[in-house]
Amino acid sequence: MAALQAPRKPKRDNSTMSLWLLGLLPVAMACLHLVIVSRGDAETLRSLTENLNVTALVLATTLPLLSTALTWVFLLILLLFMAPKAQKRPKTTTLLVWLVIVGVIDFFAMSLRYMLVNAIIFAVLVMFLVVVVYWATQLKAPWGERIKALAEKAAKALGIAFLVAPLIVWLGFLGVWLPQEHLTVGETQLAPVYLLSSDVRWTKFMDADHKVHLIPTQSITRRQMLGTPQSTWSKTPFALIRGNDAPKPPNPPVPPAVTTTVIQPPPTPAPQPTPTG
Repeated sequence: MAALQAPRKPKRDNSTMSLWLLGLLPVAMACLHLVIVSRGDAETLRSLTENLNVTALVLATTLPLLSTALTWVFLLILLLFMAPKAQKRPKTTTLLVWLVIVGVIDFFAMSLRYMLVNAIIFAVLVMFLVVVVYWATQLKAPWGERIKALAEKAAKALGIAFLVAPLIVWLGFLGVWLPQEHLTVGETQLAPVYLLSSDVRWTKFMDADHKVHLIPTQSITRRQMLGTPQSTWSKTPFALIRGNDAPKPPNPPVPPAVTTTVIQPPPTPAPQPTPTG
């Protein structure tokens, strides 16, 4: 009988595929960020991709999420450590190492607003797990087993929702990856604008309504960085403790473009006829 059994197929190693998907995730996030900034306008999307700095776009999209991703890795390790019957319970040293790493990074790189949002989401997740575990242990079979199976499915769905939904909302509120500027074109004040490209002849920028404009560079008389005031909730703990002691340098006006003026010599007067006597 053993000879008649079909050989078992070896299990596929999905680690390579997981690495590929993990590597494509920043690119997919950057593409989604680009589409959101263009607001569905095909002309704006073409203008944004014409002089696109791919490295700046990918880094400006993914780096703000790095502290949040590391924070949630620590929170998941904390959940496993707190679980009474966890099969793979992390060690105390692992928990402490992650606590120090995430604590230092969040102290310098995470604003108070995102700390509060992550704390609220984590508290909701813990309350959900506590209620489900209580029901599963108090109710008798088969209701306890059914609730336990339903809770496992709901936990997976909540995990995906907690991962995808905040990511899309974050990209929507992240805004443009370029700095905001203030342009003076003649007597017109334009703010905020995002400079896309500039040379000696033409300057291309996008306004607050995400519409792209093209103007002569010589018409720009002043260009300034537009610094938006930060509220207390937008500051990191380090910035809140340090305060605003750094002096702000003035923004000098943009020098006018150098033009060459050709001076024509005066015309030579025509010879006068010589009078005859």
